[in-house]
Amino acid sequence: MSPMLRNLRLALPALVLALTASTATAQTALTLRWELEYDVVRDGAMRSRAGFTLTNHDTKPLGPTGWAIYFNAMDAVVPGSVTGGCAIENVLGDLHRLVPTAGFQGLAPADSVRMAYLAGVVTNVSLAPQGPSIGVG
Repeated sequence: MSPMLRNLRLALPALVLALTASTATAQTALTLRWELEYDVVRDGAMRSRAGFTLTNHDTKPLGPTGWAIYFNAMDAVVPGSVTGGCAIENVLGDLHRLVPTAGFQGLAPADSVRMAYLAGVVTNVSLAPQGPSIGVG
C-alpha cells in the first residue's frame, strides 16, 4: 500500500449512523458503521476493501427480508464481492442500496452482521458512503 493511501486510510473516520425505521406496525433501531479495511489488487485493478457493520439495538429481530438501506457512494461495488448474506445494488447514479439475499438469516436483538465488499479505491473522504437511510416494508 502506498504511503499516501496508508495515511488516508488512517485519516478516514468510520461512518456511524443510527437508523430508525418505522411503519404503522414496526419500528427498528439499528446502527450502521462503515470502515475502510485495506486496498487490494484484484483482476489487475486497484480496489478498496470496505465494509458495513449493521447492529440491531431493538428488542425485536430484524427480519431476513423486507428492508433495504439506501446510501450514496461514488464508486460502484464489484459484483459478487459482498459478504454477510447481503448484496449492494446500484439504484441510479451514485444511489445504492444494501439488501438482504437468500443467505441472510435475520438479525437478532444485540447482534451484528459484517458486510464487506470491494469497490474502487477510496482516495479521499468524499468517496466514502454518505447519507444512509433504511426502508422497511
